[in-house]
Amino acid sequence: MRNRQAGNSTRIGIIGMGIGTLSTYGRSEDSFRFYEIDPAVVRIARNPDYFDVISNSRASIDVVEADGRLAIEAELESPDPPEFDVLVLDAFSSDAVPLHLLTREALETYRRALAPDGVIAFHVSNRYLKLAPPIARAAASAHMGSLFAENPDLPHDMSAFSRWIFTSPSPDRLRSLARQLKREGLHPVPEGKRPMRVVLLGTHRLSAAPLWTDDFTDLRSAVTLPAGLSRWIGFLQGSDPPRISGDPGGGGTP
Repeated sequence: MRNRQAGNSTRIGIIGMGIGTLSTYGRSEDSFRFYEIDPAVVRIARNPDYFDVISNSRASIDVVEADGRLAIEAELESPDPPEFDVLVLDAFSSDAVPLHLLTREALETYRRALAPDGVIAFHVSNRYLKLAPPIARAAASAHMGSLFAENPDLPHDMSAFSRWIFTSPSPDRLRSLARQLKREGLHPVPEGKRPMRVVLLGTHRLSAAPLWTDDFTDLRSAVTLPAGLSRWIGFLQGSDPPRISGDPGGGGTP
């Protein structure tokens, strides 16, 4: 977003509005379309008494109060279908993940709504779910490549730790994005923090990832638990009891 050429307009779609933070990157020639299913979120985000992010954006702002995937599917059948340069999905950080936004059919819909060299950006930071593998597998099934990026806490950019996966039908676009992210990853990181990771995902990496479709999703395959909780669940299922701090024999009960 920060490296766009001056004078070239950018068409950006965003599923999941929040307070519209990404619109701060907007220039006068850019257009943003937010898709938000919760009218209360839209009402709060657009009320300058609470937040003035959207009202202060220089870009053209459009808000669609609807399920993002269903709205895009309807727009694709209209006389003026969308052709986004960037489509951002930021709806996966809670414990209730809308899986219908992550299936093969959903990715096929998003691809139809992209410009030829457009990119889809999924924000997949989540405490308990690893969503990147099934997204990358669905993207491959929709004939798109994938790029995984994980950045550390960057206080100087007011940026917290986050994970993203980018997909695009254009290999050149993904390679260019990877180079850009790797340059940004050269910035110093706080002591004890991991540097940015940027990985172009080849198809050989996806063979073990589940393929989620509208007919089948398996959320359990994406669950990742803290080590301690995983050991206790294993114990309840009949494995050896977990070791308790101070008890070298690993015995004891909860």
